[in-house]
Amino acid sequence: MRGLFLKYTLILVLLAGLVASCGESLEDTYSDYTGDGPEQYLTKIYDLQGKPRWMSVELTWNLKLDPGRTAILVEWTDDEKTDSAVIDRNSTSYLVEGLKNYEYEFGVYAIEQTENGEIIKRSIGDPVYIRPYTYASDELILFSRVVKKQFNVADKQLFVTFEEWTDNLISFKIGYYEKNNPTEQFWEATPEDRIDDYPNGLPYALIGTDVDFSQGVKVYRTGKIAVVGDMLLEMEPINLYFELPSFESDFAVEVRSKLDLLGEIKKADITDVEVLDIDYNQVSLVDVLHFPNLKELHLGRNRILADGTELTYRSTLTEQVVSEAALRVAKENGVEIYHYGNHYFNVVPDFFTGKNIVAVEPALTFLETSSWNISVTPRDLMEYNSGLNNLLTDDASYWLPQSSASVREHVIEIDFGKEESISGFKITQANIATAIQCPEQVKVEMQISSGQWIAVAFQENTMLGTGKGETTVVYLDKNKTSKRCSKIRLRVSDLFFEKGYDSSWNYIDFYNIALGSFMVIKGE
Repeated sequence: MRGLFLKYTLILVLLAGLVASCGESLEDTYSDYTGDGPEQYLTKIYDLQGKPRWMSVELTWNLKLDPGRTAILVEWTDDEKTDSAVIDRNSTSYLVEGLKNYEYEFGVYAIEQTENGEIIKRSIGDPVYIRPYTYASDELILFSRVVKKQFNVADKQLFVTFEEWTDNLISFKIGYYEKNNPTEQFWEATPEDRIDDYPNGLPYALIGTDVDFSQGVKVYRTGKIAVVGDMLLEMEPINLYFELPSFESDFAVEVRSKLDLLGEIKKADITDVEVLDIDYNQVSLVDVLHFPNLKELHLGRNRILADGTELTYRSTLTEQVVSEAALRVAKENGVEIYHYGNHYFNVVPDFFTGKNIVAVEPALTFLETSSWNISVTPRDLMEYNSGLNNLLTDDASYWLPQSSASVREHVIEIDFGKEESISGFKITQANIATAIQCPEQVKVEMQISSGQWIAVAFQENTMLGTGKGETTVVYLDKNKTSKRCSKIRLRVSDLFFEKGYDSSWNYIDFYNIALGSFMVIKGE
C-alpha cells in the first residue's frame, strides 16, 4: 500500500513540472485565440414582452448593469423582410409602428458600437411573436356591419334593415349618389339618434329619391374599440351589393317550393315572378322586396284550416315592424297584397288590398280509390287496426299507427291497379284531440317502368300545414303538369308523442304520427 502511494506522488510531481516548463498560463493561451485579452460578452436582455396596439406593438424588457452596452437594437421580422431600430442604451420599452396584419417576430439585443455606428457585438436574446391590431383583426372583423339587408327598390330608392345598435358603435352613415349629381349624399345616425337600439327607434330606413346604384352604396362606421384602449376608430367602409339576393332561410324554403328551384336563389330566378304565395311561419317578409316585377302577394292562401281552428293554427311573423314597412314600400310600388285568415299580423295593416280572407279549397277532381290496394311498413301488430284505408277516403276519418319507443319511417304504398294520370295530391291532417303531432312534411314517390322509385313532384319533400284537420294541396310542379304512373308511395316519420312507462316500467319517450287522408288529383 505504501508503495502504491509513493508511485502516485511521483506522477503528480512530474506533471507539475511539465506544466511549469511551458512558460505560459492558461489565460495567456486563451488570449492567443481571442485577440486582446479574454472575450467580454454583453448581458442578455431579460423578460422581453410585447403588447399589441393599433397597427403597432409595444415592447418592454428589463436591463442588467452592463458597462459594455452602448445601445439597444430592436428588430422585427415579417414574411418579407427584417426592420430594425437602434435606441438609447438605457431604454426599457419601444413602440414599433406602421405594422400590418402579421404575427411578427420581435427581438431586443444589447449592442456595442464603434464611433461610426458599426455594431461589433450583440447579446443573445429570446424573441417574442406578436400580431398587432389591424382592420383584419377578429375584433374589427366582427364589428357591427350596421346594415342587415339592403334592397334596390324600383331602381329609385334604397331600403335597408339594421342590426341592433351595439355599445361600441358610436355613429354611422350610409353614402350613396343620386342620378345626375356627382356629390355623395349621406343618411346619418349620430349617438343622439339611438333610440331602443335602432336609429330613431326604427329597424329600417327608406333612403333617397332617385338613387344611382351604379355609383355604389357604402356604410361608414365610427367605433370605440376596447382592445386598443377604447380608441375611436373610423372603420373601413362596407360596400353594399345588390346582384345576389340574400333570403331568410324560411322564406327561401317557400320560394324554392313555389318556384321549383334548387340551391341558391339567383336574381334571374325571381325577375319575372308576378305572383307569390307565402304560407308558413316566417322571421320576416322583407324579402318580398327582392322581386322587381311582383304584382300580387298572397299571405296564407294555401293554409286551408278546419273550421274552428283559425286562431289556433296561424302562421307567425317574428319581425312585424320591419315586415310591415317593407310591404308598405311594395304596395307603393304597385304590389297588391292579399291577407288570408289570421296569419302573420296581430293587427292587419290597412293598406292591404284584402284582409282576413277565408282560404278555401280549390275545385279538384280526384281519382276513384275503391279498387286500390294500400299497404304500410312497419305493419300493424297484434291485430291492431291503424285505419290505413281511411287515407283513401275524403272524410274526417284518419290513420293512426301504434306508438313506439323509437322513431319509425312509415312507408305507405298505394297500387292503382292500372296506369293513371295524376297532377297532384290533397293531403289532410288528422283532426284528433290528442297530443299526437301532425307531420310537417312528407315524401311522395312514384314507381317508373324500370321498377325504380323516384320523387313524383319537383321537390323531394312536400311541406304541410300542421293544423289539426288542415288541408294542403300539392301540385307536381308550378305549372300543374301531369304524370302517368300505377304505383305511388308515401314516406312519413314519427314525431315525439308523450312520455310514459314501457312494459318493464322504464319511463321513456314514445313516438307516433297520424294522417287524415291522401287523395290523388286527377291529371289530364
